Order: sequence, then structure tokens, then C-alpha cells
Amino acid sequence: MILSFEFVPSCGHPVWWSGKKTTLVKGLFVETTYILYFWFLQFWKVNFFNIFNWGVEIMQTKQYFILRSLVKKYGKDNVINTVNKIAKDIEIKK
Repeated sequence: MILSFEFVPSCGHPVWWSGKKTTLVKGLFVETTYILYFWFLQFWKVNFFNIFNWGVEIMQTKQYFILRSLVKKYGKDNVINTVNKIAKDIEIKK
């Protein structure tokens, strides 16, 4: 299954990124890309809209709870490995 996501990095230009759903842990890849999306969106808002800091705080809170629920469901090592794999894929495609 191919998934596409639109990220907004610090430069403000949309970047399309596609990746395959992992077969190691079912559903982990989709939820982890959601966390990375919030991280990129948070970084973009800090650089361009400092007035809306409350929005960034809300996203950080959501990111914490999503990450905590993933660790409880799949285990710390699986979550760390998947996040590292996705981050490496994003760096390679840039």
C-alpha cells in the first residue's frame, strides 16, 4: 500500500513524500507519519506565525499523547526504529 503525505517544512514550501506501510507492525507506519506531520507543522508555525504559539503548544500535547499511546501499544523499540526509518527515508528523498 502506497501512502502520500504533504509536509510543510521550515521553508514554507509543500513537499510530497510517499512511503510504504510497514509489515513489521501493522498500522505503526501510518500513525508515526502522523506524528512527523505534526512535528513539521509545528516547526513551520514557530518560524512564520509566532503570534499563534498556543497552536504549537496544542500540537506538542497531541504529539506527546500519540507517541505515548504508540509506545504502550507497540513497544518502545518498535516505535523508535520506525521513526528512525521514516526520518531516514525523508532525508534520502530530499
